Amino acid sequence: MYDGRAWVFSSERLFAIYPNFGGTSDFITIEVPNSKGLYMRGCLCVGPDGVYFRSRDGIYKTAGGGPESLTDKDLYSLFPHEDGFRQPFVADGQTPAPDGFGALVPVDDTQETSQFLSYSDGFLYFDYMGTDGLHHTLVMDTATGGWVSEDVYRPAILRHYAEEGSRDYSNQAPIHEMLLSGIDGNLYQFSTLGDGTGNNDNGFAIAGRIRTRAVDQGDPRGHKLYGDIFLDYDTDCENLFIYAGFDGFSSFNSLGAQAGQNLTGRRQSILDINSGLGQHAQNVGLEISWATSSKQPVFYLWQPTYLPRPVLTILRATDWTDDGYPGAKFVQGFYIEGDSLGVARSVIVESDGGVQQGSAFAFNSSKRAETPYSFATPFITRLMRIVPQDAHAWRLFKIRWIWEPAPDLALNWITQGTTHDFANFFHHRDARLALISSSDVLFSLTRLDDSSTLSYMIPSTVGVHRKQYLVVSPSKAKIVSYAVTAETPFRLFVKDTSIRVGEWGRSDAYKVVQPFGDLSRERGAII
Repeated sequence: MYDGRAWVFSSERLFAIYPNFGGTSDFITIEVPNSKGLYMRGCLCVGPDGVYFRSRDGIYKTAGGGPESLTDKDLYSLFPHEDGFRQPFVADGQTPAPDGFGALVPVDDTQETSQFLSYSDGFLYFDYMGTDGLHHTLVMDTATGGWVSEDVYRPAILRHYAEEGSRDYSNQAPIHEMLLSGIDGNLYQFSTLGDGTGNNDNGFAIAGRIRTRAVDQGDPRGHKLYGDIFLDYDTDCENLFIYAGFDGFSSFNSLGAQAGQNLTGRRQSILDINSGLGQHAQNVGLEISWATSSKQPVFYLWQPTYLPRPVLTILRATDWTDDGYPGAKFVQGFYIEGDSLGVARSVIVESDGGVQQGSAFAFNSSKRAETPYSFATPFITRLMRIVPQDAHAWRLFKIRWIWEPAPDLALNWITQGTTHDFANFFHHRDARLALISSSDVLFSLTRLDDSSTLSYMIPSTVGVHRKQYLVVSPSKAKIVSYAVTAETPFRLFVKDTSIRVGEWGRSDAYKVVQPFGDLSRERGAII
């Protein structure tokens, strides 16, 4: 009976029973759409918000409509499914812990009479025999829908039974108890810790265990260096054994035993990880265990501290970068700041167009370190990147490039008109042009007074940095424009390119001007 109505299960479906007085039968049954059947007859109980029952592939709740699975999210692997595959539950929160607790055990469906569901005071109890041949009890908080614990008893318990609604006439109070049947043939009673009716597990200390969820600070892939954990709690005089669990509790680090004897009241502790050196991981959680016969530890808050760290990568190349300077660069070397986990990594450097520069470089460090590298033959490029060449993993923190600015490739370097700040006529003496070219280059001087032009051919430097000297024919002018052009792109260096000019009728030395070219040589060679 639930919600004032009668219901009946078959092994495959659920039916609602309605009165039909005056009909062929006094009652009729109507199938609930999308329902599931009752698989184990002992796994059926009623709570204030619905009917709980065990179907073939897990535990469900229904309030008369379609069933809601209570196990698919957290306990899927404990029950049989269409593929028939079951295994110990190894998802986050159930990996075997260093305190001796193991993973949850799948249900043995050949033991039908060993499976029971019971509801009491907001909790659902599932008693079953596992594939390990032992009895187990899983507990769900119906308010949150989460499975909160695996209860362990001495002796093992076959079944929970909620005794509610009757009246104890000795004190005129309602009976509100949970009875437990033990495998030793005795009937036991739940008691609240410290209420005077009992505070141990049939004479044994009660084992307590908390495993928090693993937190990833909103970044599930990113690695962090977890340094310590802040814990706000009250031991109530009991000793606590605390572990930090990393990467879904696949590894643990002991945070030490927190002595609680003669210590009561709320307090805070900072628990260092790896003696303060920290641990790299994607996520972290807490594993706390204790045993008590008279006390009740209380836990308020925990919080990890961490530093963001790069994710582990293998063959992923770095992004192309201009290193903050949108122009050509004369690249001399670079620094790698990283951690290859103690395994040597082989990397290459690529320049514009994916051209490899030099041979492969080796990086190896078991901790975060910065290593310098230099090129036997420096090169000019606008963009560069690092490309790993092996299948090992590393944390790459930063690449620091070492370069000087260099002129960009161009077909034409042409100045605007200039008087060189002379008040009267001037003329040219000679010119020195520093460039890198792969074809002949034409140097032109145009007098804007009458548009007449003087031109001089400079032989190709064949890809080598050269400084070419030429004598300019005497030419009287008031304003001129200069041009250096070629059929293939070339580089022109402003600091090394100069023209000597002098005012007409002067008595002092020639003036050296640098009318065109691009930057180079700012810092020198620092690697």
